[in-house]
Amino acid sequence: MYSLSLTLVPGSTSTGIPSVVLGVSGLPPDATSSFSAGSITPTFGGCTVCQTITVTTAGPPTGSLGDYTFHVTGTDPNPSGGSRSGSANLHIFDYTVSLSPPAATLSQGTSATMTVSVGLVPGSSMVGLPSVSLKLTGLPSGVTETGFPSSLSIGSSQAFTVQTSTVGSYVSCPQVSSKGGQNLKGADLQSCNLSGYNLSGDNLMNANLQGADLQNANLVGANLANANLASAYTSGTDFQGANMKGVDISASVPLGTFTLTATGTADGVLRSGTSMLTVYGDLLSGDNFQGTNLLGANLMGDLAVSTQFQGSNLMGDSLQGGDFMSSNFQGANMMSTNLSGGNFSYVVFQGANLMDSNMSSSNFNYANFAGSNTQGTNITGATFVGATNPP
Repeated sequence: MYSLSLTLVPGSTSTGIPSVVLGVSGLPPDATSSFSAGSITPTFGGCTVCQTITVTTAGPPTGSLGDYTFHVTGTDPNPSGGSRSGSANLHIFDYTVSLSPPAATLSQGTSATMTVSVGLVPGSSMVGLPSVSLKLTGLPSGVTETGFPSSLSIGSSQAFTVQTSTVGSYVSCPQVSSKGGQNLKGADLQSCNLSGYNLSGDNLMNANLQGADLQNANLVGANLANANLASAYTSGTDFQGANMKGVDISASVPLGTFTLTATGTADGVLRSGTSMLTVYGDLLSGDNFQGTNLLGANLMGDLAVSTQFQGSNLMGDSLQGGDFMSSNFQGANMMSTNLSGGNFSYVVFQGANLMDSNMSSSNFNYANFAGSNTQGTNITGATFVGATNPP
């Protein structure tokens, strides 16, 4: 919006001054203009309340960009009257807001680095560019961000971190021995730092290990029946031969894929960019569950790439929405197990009992089902490209 003033030249008469008709020229072809009044009467001191001219430009993708000079002409309506003009500059820009990477993965006990960027659309004016106010939306509960900027100048970017609430919250628990064979039945070990501990043969029945750090811990032959391992960090943990009947190894944060949106505001114009954030349950990748009793356990949404489940009892378990790519379930009992909506590409199910299991909408590309029992399985919407002996 521009202010417009018509002033009489000193020495001019002040009698019978006509209202001057206004017009505009020199705007880009897609721009329009409007006056607060179609005419104005000049005065010696200029206007007391100036008229205004509003210039409106077309939006993307066809709107003009760059630097322009336009002219406002005032014309005396009398036949012998003349005209006078003034000029003003018009600087048109547009900007973009983006998040990278376009897709990120987050599991319990991990964080991810993302970047928000504000770019200048090619062809834009570079004169008087404002800063862009920013806001991030779409984070699920239990996932927080650190370092997201409140504003950025156009042409700049900044990295920030998204993380689950358990990151960095581990505490020391001196009551736990690192030598194994300890009776910790029903113990409250929430958020304990047990990374690398020898817990083999421990009685952890009904223990609360929610949010604990069990990375690379040895739990061979431990009794974990009905223990709570929700949101525990178990990457590289050895559970071979453990009793994990009814264990909860799911996540405390919502699981699924969420749309993160970074919205920028500059000169009243909003632009936004998005990224897809997939939140998995516990990070089980590389763990050893060979021969483990996981009857009725909850592994929903877990990230368990290249994990060993040979000979395990997973009867009635929920593996829904998890990523188990390249894992091994050879000879496992998976009767009535829920495998829906997950990724089981390159997984070995050789000799496994999958009777009455739910495989709907899952990816089993190049999986090996040789010798497995798939009687009564639900394969609605599942894919089996390159699979060996698919159901």
